Amino acid sequence: MSGAENYKNVYDDDFFAYTSGISWKSAQKVVPVFKEILPFCRSVADFGCAEGVWLKCWIENGVDDVVGIDGAYVNTDALHIPKDRFFARNLDTPVDLGRTFDVACSLEVAEHLCPESSREFVQSLTRHSDFVIFSAAPPGQGGEFHMNEREYDEWRAFFAEQGYEAYDCVRSKLRDYHDVSFWYRYNVILYVRKTAADQLPDTIQATKVASDAKIPDIAPPLFKLRKSIVKKLPYGVQNKLAALNSKLRSIAG
Repeated sequence: MSGAENYKNVYDDDFFAYTSGISWKSAQKVVPVFKEILPFCRSVADFGCAEGVWLKCWIENGVDDVVGIDGAYVNTDALHIPKDRFFARNLDTPVDLGRTFDVACSLEVAEHLCPESSREFVQSLTRHSDFVIFSAAPPGQGGEFHMNEREYDEWRAFFAEQGYEAYDCVRSKLRDYHDVSFWYRYNVILYVRKTAADQLPDTIQATKVASDAKIPDIAPPLFKLRKSIVKKLPYGVQNKLAALNSKLRSIAG
């Protein structure tokens, strides 16, 4: 059993119920932004969908063709999408659903995967769509079972290997949405296959990150300081602090 599988054994119903509640509040604000950026979207695959609250929000915004992919540890009785739209897969291994989608998304999932499976995970995403909405925790963000926090440009390099370019078109639109969880406001990047970029609205094409520029860290100074401290802590300490924080937030409602 791999290290990732050991950690995923503790992704229980309480963990998913907590994350689903947080995600739902954000999804209601963020999905309409995604729809504005990608007006042609009629189908979505969510890699690391958990209980499917993001997909539920896509459905409520007029996208009926949705599919969720996550581990077999997800309780299908708790899904917010029909059970036949959920596919149990190990995201640490290549995933091929045998079809493509207008949009693939993976939001705050990749940091939970084994580091050595990062490249294959990006390949799984790009296999399914020319347009990938992606966010993953950078070093020092902290969180439960964050064994694979990477810099934005490390993920960007994996996408570049598949012929995708980065568009920083989401974060500016979310900047003032303070009821959206900070990890979405700070981390979401759109990756687009070079040959499909002409499908983007002109205003979105203008947000392409130049090949010789880094994806900027837009977090406020205090959060950058927090990250610089947290990333120096051993993984076990980070995980315990994140679990305690989740518990306190859950109690606070």
